[in-house]
Formats: sequence, structure tokens, C-alpha cells
Amino acid sequence: MQSKSSKIPEYFYGRELHFPGIYAIICVQTGKRYIGSAVDVFNRWRGHFYHLEKGNHHCSHLQRSWSKRGQSAFLFTLLEQVDDLQNLRDREQFHIDAVHVNSRYNAAPTAGSLLGFKQSPEVIERMRVSATGFRHSEETKQRARDRTKGVITRPAGWTMTDEQKEKLSAAKRGKPLHPHFVEKARIAATGRAVSAEHRKRLAEFHRKHTVEEVEQMRAMYKQGLSCPEIAKILGAERKTVGRAIRGVSPYDYGEPVPAVTRRPNKAKGKPGKPWTDEMKAKSSASHMGKTVPPEIRAKMSDGKFKSWEAKKAAGERAIQDERTGRFTSKH
Repeated sequence: MQSKSSKIPEYFYGRELHFPGIYAIICVQTGKRYIGSAVDVFNRWRGHFYHLEKGNHHCSHLQRSWSKRGQSAFLFTLLEQVDDLQNLRDREQFHIDAVHVNSRYNAAPTAGSLLGFKQSPEVIERMRVSATGFRHSEETKQRARDRTKGVITRPAGWTMTDEQKEKLSAAKRGKPLHPHFVEKARIAATGRAVSAEHRKRLAEFHRKHTVEEVEQMRAMYKQGLSCPEIAKILGAERKTVGRAIRGVSPYDYGEPVPAVTRRPNKAKGKPGKPWTDEMKAKSSASHMGKTVPPEIRAKMSDGKFKSWEAKKAAGERAIQDERTGRFTSKH
């Protein structure tokens, strides 16, 4: 029999259930319950009652309800006595699954585990702040070294299989490295000479298009198509198409097309395509009603003056049309 000083509810006296089992803490007002398992049910009940009265129970949902409604609103009950300890977790999971998620206080849906439980953003932030800058002491590091000293984790000559390498590569692929490790890698690679074979492997790794696709891009460019047009047709990136056509690494093979200025337009004798009536209408509509700021006007005026000075120095006579503000030149 427990004494009154142990702060155990009255209905506990005479019911010292020192055996394994599944128990529940039920709110008689709402029917909501907390389900758990224990090797010693009675001692576990005592622990729950103590922490709930102290206000520091690990289950925040149960603690808030207890603090709001009081001890008299809750009932401690035994759901099942389990003789075989090996079945304790399985029977607890059975009783948890039998109760709807909205009718239980358990935060984790898995018995004896936090599997499936998600911490709130506030808790995650507190954990992150507390762990920031944490470093093991030299004493702790030395103890870890002593424990693993002389322990062979892998046999001599052990190498990963191709399947293991592929799994490891797939797990890390696409994950950005922390800036700290990027900086360390940059410092380690500074001044290191890269062999021709290694350069070739790097080029093959970064190459996005096959040799046939690159030759197709070059052939289309020679036929008169622009890089944006080729990129749109083949579903490639504009910069990649340009590098492939000019033979820039990693496409430095075959017969690249030399970089030239945009093909001249025969109609105007100027680089670029001639503007259509639709393009002119769109440009006019986009500028209609807009005023030029004073600083832009000043730049335009200064540019015209410099152009006039350049023409004058070249022996040309520039005449300004007072009506339009444009410059015309006569030889």
C-alpha cells in the first residue's frame, strides 16, 4: 500500500499492478486518451501522475488538457496485461491503431518511436540554435578514439561494388554542398595541375549533348537559323547551343563554326532582322504617353553633341534641323 505522500490518486490504493501491460490515461469529459506500455504499469502510472502535477509532462497535448481540467477529469485504466515482454510493443501499437488520431493524445503514431512525428517549426528552430557552434570537447574526442583504436571497420582490400557506388551517387546527386565545404574544396584545388585525361573526363561529365546533336546544331546554324531558333527547336539552352556551335569546351571537337557577327540583312544592309509592321506597332504602343526624364534628356543631348564634335573633327559639317532636333551631315 502506498502512502498519501506519494501523491497517487485514491483509486490507485490497493491496486499495485506490478506487471507488464498496456494502459490508458482517459479524459472522462472528452473521451480522448493517452495510450502507453510499461514493464511495471503501476510505477509508470506514478511517473505520469508526478510529471502531470509538476506541469512538465513530455506529452504537451496531455499536459495542457490536464492543466485545464484538473486531476479529477482523468482516469488511469489498464487495457491489457501482457505476459510476454516481446509482444509489449506490438500490443501497444494494436491499441493505438484502434483509436482515431483525433481521439488520442499520443503525438507519435508508432509505439515506442518518434517515427511519423513532426516537430513544430518553433521547436526545430530552438534545436538548430542550441546545436549551432557545438563542438565536442577534446576529452570526448579522445574517448571516441580510444574506443575505436585497433577496431577494423572494413577488411583490408575492401572496395564498394558498382551497385553500392551508384546508390551513394544517386543519394548525393543534386544536393548542394555547404559553403564551408565548397571553400575547402576550392582552396585544395588551387594551383593543382589537371591532367589531360582528367580534363577529358570532366568534359564528358558536363557534356549535355551527343556528338550527333552537336553536328546537327552546327548544320542548322550554317543553313541560316539563329542560336535561339535552334535552341527552341531542339529543346536546348541558348548558351549551350552557342558553345556547341563555336566548339567551346566541353564541345571542342569536330568542325566548329567560327563566331561571326549576325548575318547582314540584305534589305537594309545592317545587322539584324528588319522590323515588321507588327513589331513597329508594338514598340510605338509601348512608348506612347511616356515622358523622358530630365536626366535621360541630358544624356541624349550630350550624346548628340559628342557625335557632332566627332563628325566635325572628321571634316564633316553637321547641320542641326531646328524642327526635329536631328543631325544631318553634308560632305
